[in-house]
Amino acid sequence: MSPRRGTRSVRGLLVALVGVLGVAAGTWLTADAPPGLSERDDVASAAVAPASVVCPAPGEAGRLSAAALALTTDAPTATLRVAQSSASAADGVLQVPGEELAEDLSVVTADPVTPDLAATVDRTRPRLSATACVVAGGRVWFTGVGAEIDHAATLELVNPESGPAVVRVRVLGPEGPVETVDLREVSVPAGERVTVDLADAAPAIGEVALEVRTTRGRVAAFVTDRVGTLGAGRPATESVPSQTTPRRQVVLGGLPARADGHVLVVANPGEFEALGTLAVLGPDGTFVPEADAELRVPPGGTVAVDVSEAVGTAAAAIRVTADSAVTAVVRSQVGADMTYAGPVRPLGAASGAVLPAGVRSVVQLSSDGDARELTVQPYAADGRVLEAQQVTVPVAGTVAVTLPERARSVVVRDGGSGVRGAVVLRSDAGVAVLPLRPGAARAPAPVVVPVVR
Repeated sequence: MSPRRGTRSVRGLLVALVGVLGVAAGTWLTADAPPGLSERDDVASAAVAPASVVCPAPGEAGRLSAAALALTTDAPTATLRVAQSSASAADGVLQVPGEELAEDLSVVTADPVTPDLAATVDRTRPRLSATACVVAGGRVWFTGVGAEIDHAATLELVNPESGPAVVRVRVLGPEGPVETVDLREVSVPAGERVTVDLADAAPAIGEVALEVRTTRGRVAAFVTDRVGTLGAGRPATESVPSQTTPRRQVVLGGLPARADGHVLVVANPGEFEALGTLAVLGPDGTFVPEADAELRVPPGGTVAVDVSEAVGTAAAAIRVTADSAVTAVVRSQVGADMTYAGPVRPLGAASGAVLPAGVRSVVQLSSDGDARELTVQPYAADGRVLEAQQVTVPVAGTVAVTLPERARSVVVRDGGSGVRGAVVLRSDAGVAVLPLRPGAARAPAPVVVPVVR
């Protein structure tokens, strides 16, 4: 089955990215280092401020929430726009119901540009899900998705640019690379959306990983995974977090407490077997399980490990360390719903997230080093400051902080390079996880080398 093409166009939107972002190889909002480098490697980079972020289609059961988070001390006054809706950044969270977007792509713009621009799409049917919006870019990975009948994923490609884009999708399965034909060159017209059903385009048994690489233009990619489509009742549906580059060390944050089970999925895009270990960052520090602590991932393949016993019932993060660059994710089951904990980046001076309305929010913070004192600052829908909490993140451990019910955005300050975090969302419709994102995207910078003549 060939990809389905949407006919939606961008109407009256400023869909331009800051020039340096385009020059810097089309990085995503949560930009990382070049492939194969760990976060501790010395990589030259420069901060960029997005003029727009792209979101998945909310659908009639969803909504888009956008805000200029208070991540910097001198954030400019900006006007946020989504389709025909607009609001001042000082007004707090701009929320747009999915049905109001109709013919328009889900693109949020800020004028003037600001490093604080962030947005989230959440859906309440058939289960709660939440997706952080991203800057259109050039390459991204998704791990732990399905390409069979009862575990099927949908890839959504959004092109907010004025020119066409061409995307190549690489698929990895448990036995190695999966041969595909339709996904070698997927065209995404300007201002349109294309969706791909993986069970049709790249059928495979077991856990699958995707590399989505743009060979022309820039797109934003999103994956929605469905599990249990043949069983009784509604299937569990959830957005899968992305990873911009494979790494030798990946920290997966936001494993929900009191979950019924956790499965770690690791993918190895390299040509040789990857050997690795896993550790659990829990409330009492770091725990290395005796069983399943050693990972062996075949070249171009994936491996799944049940880590339910190792994680237990407390809020936690998982650290995967390998001898070559890998991608990873944790899928958690909570009742009849599921959610994904993806890679979380160091928080830096300030990081935050836009939260859906009507959910219970818990910030989970993990340190892979020394104990740290942090400030968790929630904000109401109208931008008012709610009561802040001073939190101590334990040595090589995880702490959970419950936010007020009125919180619609949150900013965590003074995290430093050793602390990472995510927000776990719960409601009667299920559970979801959002990463805390740093205040400014970072893109690879040109390296200037003196030449002796």
